[in-house]
Amino acid sequence: MANAREWERAHATATNQEKKGKRVANHQAGHQPTVVFVDAAWRSDTQVAGFGWSFTDGHQLTLEEGSGAEAPVVSALAAEAIAIREALIQAKMKNWNSLCLKSDSQTLVRAIRSNDKIAEILGVLCDIKTLASTFVSISFVFTPRSENSRADAIAKSALALFVTTEV
Repeated sequence: MANAREWERAHATATNQEKKGKRVANHQAGHQPTVVFVDAAWRSDTQVAGFGWSFTDGHQLTLEEGSGAEAPVVSALAAEAIAIREALIQAKMKNWNSLCLKSDSQTLVRAIRSNDKIAEILGVLCDIKTLASTFVSISFVFTPRSENSRADAIAKSALALFVTTEV
């Protein structure tokens, strides 16, 4: 119950969060999972994070892309965790129940898959676990940074836009 209240408070106070979606195609692959590439960009000096995600079908056609930004975010790892949580929320809103999430944060993917507890992101990890349990099938996969360039570009753009509009 405490985790649920923390989650609600975090989302209620995140008024400085920006989300935008860009619809590119309007279908999901038959029985193949929707693939979502997720990344975050973080500035230590301002503690601002930008997030990006790109959903694709089994044929690598873009289904939807989106982004968000938030402050304060305490670390790059926290930014990556928030980005994953936001991508899962977007997938649920689209009723995509079979998901393969790809992130270039090996530490975070390992923590999610092995139920590791990392103090600085414990609340967000709990949110991710709760959301993940609502999918029919879900996998978390480490992907090299070189294969995550689209989500990286979206995250960096969200960060730059947030920093520019807040200054």
